Amino acid sequence: MMTFTGKILFCIVSLFKLHAQEFQIQPNPLLTGEKAWLIVPDKQKLLQLPDIKNLQWLSKKPTLIQSSRFRSGSKRIRAYPFIVNKAGDYEIVQLALHFTVKNAFQSDGLESQKYLFAEIYYDGLSSPPESLYQSAELKLQVKVFIHPKLKIADNFEDHLLPKITMKNCHLKRSNGNLSPFVQYDEKRETAYGKLYHVIYYSFSIFPDKSPMSAALSFRFPFLKKSAEKFSPFFENKKTEIWESFELNIPPVVILARPDKPRGYQDLGLTGDLNIRLMHPEHAQVKSVFSTELSIEGNADFSQIKIPELSATEIELYKAIELKANNSLILRWDAVAKSHSASIKPLKICWFSAKEKRWISKELTANMSFLSRRHSPEIAAWINLDRSFAERDKRTLSLMLILIAMGLISFQRSMEKKRNDVKLQLKLILQQFYHDASDAVSSLVDLQQKLNQHFDLPPGSDIAAIPDDELRQKLEGIDRQIYQNKTLKKETLLHLMKPLMLICFLFLSANSVAATHIEQLYQEHDYSSVIQKLSARQDLNAAENYILGNAYFNSGDFGKAYLSYRKSAMQNPLNKSNQHNLKRSAERLQQKRNTVPLSGDNLIFIIALLFFIYALSYKYRKPLIFIFIPVLFFTVVTYFYSLRQFEQSLCIVTRHAKTSKLPGEEFGESLYINPGTTLRVLEERLDLQEKKLYYKIS
Repeated sequence: MMTFTGKILFCIVSLFKLHAQEFQIQPNPLLTGEKAWLIVPDKQKLLQLPDIKNLQWLSKKPTLIQSSRFRSGSKRIRAYPFIVNKAGDYEIVQLALHFTVKNAFQSDGLESQKYLFAEIYYDGLSSPPESLYQSAELKLQVKVFIHPKLKIADNFEDHLLPKITMKNCHLKRSNGNLSPFVQYDEKRETAYGKLYHVIYYSFSIFPDKSPMSAALSFRFPFLKKSAEKFSPFFENKKTEIWESFELNIPPVVILARPDKPRGYQDLGLTGDLNIRLMHPEHAQVKSVFSTELSIEGNADFSQIKIPELSATEIELYKAIELKANNSLILRWDAVAKSHSASIKPLKICWFSAKEKRWISKELTANMSFLSRRHSPEIAAWINLDRSFAERDKRTLSLMLILIAMGLISFQRSMEKKRNDVKLQLKLILQQFYHDASDAVSSLVDLQQKLNQHFDLPPGSDIAAIPDDELRQKLEGIDRQIYQNKTLKKETLLHLMKPLMLICFLFLSANSVAATHIEQLYQEHDYSSVIQKLSARQDLNAAENYILGNAYFNSGDFGKAYLSYRKSAMQNPLNKSNQHNLKRSAERLQQKRNTVPLSGDNLIFIIALLFFIYALSYKYRKPLIFIFIPVLFFTVVTYFYSLRQFEQSLCIVTRHAKTSKLPGEEFGESLYINPGTTLRVLEERLDLQEKKLYYKIS
């Protein structure tokens, strides 16, 4: 809810904007070198003219001019005259005015260049291609201003298509010819009494490489009156002789980049050149990146030498060169070999048009960054949703200690069980050895007796032995061997049963736990679901979804949002999860708008109650010293929460405390609760500590 003071400030700012919009610039659009006026309304007063680069104010005092020059009426109005020295886009911030100045290309077809000239309006690439497989629309608007005494030729419409020279791109063709969209409008009256023809162009461009360029040159046919002759048959009739000529517009070079770098480093004016080094930002750097050098100014670009770049841990490829009328763009494709790469100062050499000599200077343009393949460590003072996988260090250390203790106890118990198993196996083997030795000795004795007394064929049955005593001994030995084999099988089964039982219990525990959690959720026991699932770390998408639902139904929308985010990252195709993610974000915004009681508010209320109900003065005095700082931090927290009502970009996942950034003298120290939505204003990378700091609001 906006306070009364905020409403008053909003009304004042709105009134200022409404009054600022009454200022006008005539004519608009402007031509380079043309005189223009800044018109001030009658009831407004301009206290001070703003200083704008490449714009020259002719007078600091207003000039009274006839308003009929711009609109109907004969009232004299106040205006400030100025001249634009260089084309470009300008903005007067103090007056909230926007105006654009265009270059004028004048022809050499007439003795006086005031009769005919043309303007090129480049609207830019609509929907710039994000990759080399997407097309873009190149839109141009050509205005051809002509004198009323001139005429256009009959074949004017046949010369509407310009001559186009493409580099690193190609145009769409139809039946072997260029097929742009051309719209031609005739004779529109301008604000300063001239006639012109407007031609609109729209080309479909397909990029091959980046950056790409297109050079367009125009040749329009016109007719001018060269002489007049009287007819020999009619005395009062004159014959006009018109001579044809062409308006040649110099080539206009348009540069565009599908992958425009967001960061740049302006090196300023070096001699008579303006040099700018463009490179990706820290967040945009990948293993393969590009660096561009833009050069503008008054120099002989045909004789400029490509600067030498020296880099560490970077493999640079050959530069791509693109030249325009008064500018030059050089691009180097590079590959970062390690996590830390840098480009050192570069050297440039050019021929100065002013000094008429070669100039060589070293530019101090240091660019250092970290490759994305080795992500920097995020500082411990804040934890954002983009790094919610990071665990609390204290919790992680406690978990490691518990795991180590469990492993030690498990190892000791396994050693004890292993010794017991070894002893049992040793006894079993000794028994097998004694039984086998007794059986062998008995068999040897029986063999000797059989050889002495009986002559039986091989393979005979034991029942065929005539001696009863010998037959009984053989049957006992056979029975003992069978029992030994059975004992071996029972021993193996005895060892396999515990292992099978452990595996079965583990699988059944997982299934029972999942079934139990679903049963608790169906019974609306959300606290038990949260307690069981939050204790685990390896949750899948379905479990994160259930945990988010439990948090949502419990009213903790911040943690519900985080659980839905984790589930969405694990399973992006779950539409129910996407819907609940939006609902939790809306509820989180509503909850933040209500400004619930935080820890500081509760401390303030408790201190206030103690202050009121304290009966003795000796208790009130320390409570006063507690009450004042708590009240101060409560007010600070309240105003800090009001600043969070703007658009948010990140969510804090655990308790965090902001601190002063490195290199700054001032900084707020505030506590942030989990689930709080924040907006990142700035990212700062500390290369020495290799940490990424976020400036939040």
